[in-house]
Amino acid sequence: MPIEASLTRRWFLASLCALGGLVTGCGTETPTEKKTVTLLAAASTRDVMHELALRFERESGISVTVSTGSSNTLAQQIVSGAPADVYLSANRQWIDEIDQAGLVAEQRLLFSNELVLIVPKDRAGSIASLEDLRTGTLERIALAGENVPAGKYAEQALTALGIFDALRTEGKIVRGHDVRQTLSFVERGEVDAGIVYATDARLSDAVVVAFAFDAAAHEPIEYPLALLKSDRDNPAAKRFFEYLCSDAAQEVYAKHGFRPAPAGKGE
Repeated sequence: MPIEASLTRRWFLASLCALGGLVTGCGTETPTEKKTVTLLAAASTRDVMHELALRFERESGISVTVSTGSSNTLAQQIVSGAPADVYLSANRQWIDEIDQAGLVAEQRLLFSNELVLIVPKDRAGSIASLEDLRTGTLERIALAGENVPAGKYAEQALTALGIFDALRTEGKIVRGHDVRQTLSFVERGEVDAGIVYATDARLSDAVVVAFAFDAAAHEPIEYPLALLKSDRDNPAAKRFFEYLCSDAAQEVYAKHGFRPAPAGKGE
């Protein structure tokens, strides 16, 4: 082949390679489509999940969308067909609901939490013990919604004290849409007290913890994570699921005040 023709051919092939590797054997790979992951998570995990999503994005280049709310509402959205790849609940009931609907591919127990009673900071000392709850001096106490895990745990704790029915009958219970709204009622001084998770209470300088409830007074506060089944193949979702179960993620959970999952219940 003449030298000029050979040079022309090399220039032509190099140009094609530069335009995206359209010729086989150019030595470049066709770029793969960027994957994204959608996480639906319990409101009480909002801060820690946003932090881990950002860390994962920086490390993997995979975009993660985090949407938080009450566990029951999110589960109902998933069963109704809302697009999601991973779901984190504040109790096992709602994981079981979507599992029974045939939508769970895999699940793990991530961590646990503690239930506390909080009061506005300017009323610190107004409630110092469980006995103070039995005096009947409370005018308004905030709980999360009836179907929200935090609300269910609170009901169980107050029932164990023998005062839930009286508080409800007397109209003293104020319901928040989720645990974060319950926290905000106490922050603004709209109620005398509220029952939230310990991890929520530590986020606010406007409230103080009066006491923690005995764990035996309510069901275990556990956060199961589910990898959801999907019509689309998304290896990125599995990768993010495993990331949330990693030792590195556990360190972040601990930093935010979450407790380790009970021994033997992590799988």
